[in-house]
Amino acid sequence: MTVRKQFKMCLPCLNEMGDQAKFRRLAVCADDFGYSEGASLSIIALAARQAISSTSCLVDGRWFAQYAAELRSVGTNLALGLHLNFTSPPAPRHSPLAPLVLKAFTTGVASRQVLEQEIARQCDLFEQTMGCPPDFVDGHKHVHQLPTIREPLLDELSRRYDMRVVLRSTVPRVARGPKAALIASLGGRRLERLAQQHGFDFNRDFAGVYDFTRRIPYAERMRWWLSSISDRGLIMCHPQIGESGGEKQLALAAEHTFFASPEWPVLLAESRTELLPFTPGEFAQQA
Repeated sequence: MTVRKQFKMCLPCLNEMGDQAKFRRLAVCADDFGYSEGASLSIIALAARQAISSTSCLVDGRWFAQYAAELRSVGTNLALGLHLNFTSPPAPRHSPLAPLVLKAFTTGVASRQVLEQEIARQCDLFEQTMGCPPDFVDGHKHVHQLPTIREPLLDELSRRYDMRVVLRSTVPRVARGPKAALIASLGGRRLERLAQQHGFDFNRDFAGVYDFTRRIPYAERMRWWLSSISDRGLIMCHPQIGESGGEKQLALAAEHTFFASPEWPVLLAESRTELLPFTPGEFAQQA
């Protein structure tokens, strides 16, 4: 089923929600701060406009340290998270995603001690650069949910932050396409169960996955996600400034254009959606 057909089927959802729609609260999280200059500048600009509510930081990214102070100065309504990295240089244990997934489900990514040290190093670097602990943790290419990584991650977060951090779940509550289903299948439900056992909160729905093409306008994709996402869900995005490069880069630039446009706040108002920072206080499971 195409995104257009799914979107048309979901349009009645907004009407059926009635008064409940007035109270729908979501995190919109821009990933990959620090990964590229275009992504970093886009996130700072969109955060200043309050067009996003959260961003996840790739602490080993080339541009992270350079733009961290500017990001911190944007305001207090922006949640700052750690984008745990095991797939992109210069992380010491970086590996292409496909071999990393294979190792995670078979022989293991690395020894438990090595994984613990790497997770601790990235937490330390986030704290030292941002001057605060992360509000949440997710993973570059969703590696935080993989077997052998998620257990030492949860143990380190428990030891270090005592549940005062929220985790990203990749599990969509309704069908959102094969790519979204594949991502969730790599460990999303297991991570939710372990997070609950450890006392961590997480988002209650997940959207934003697509093929990084412009064959469907990004605004249309967003309308579809908003028509079906649950209260206290999370929509992932990857905006960047600059329209050079291949189709993926053009698609990410289109994301920035949409979020910076007047169309975005109008769409939020029409769908009766409020943006919330992705923090434990806002996403407590009992709330």
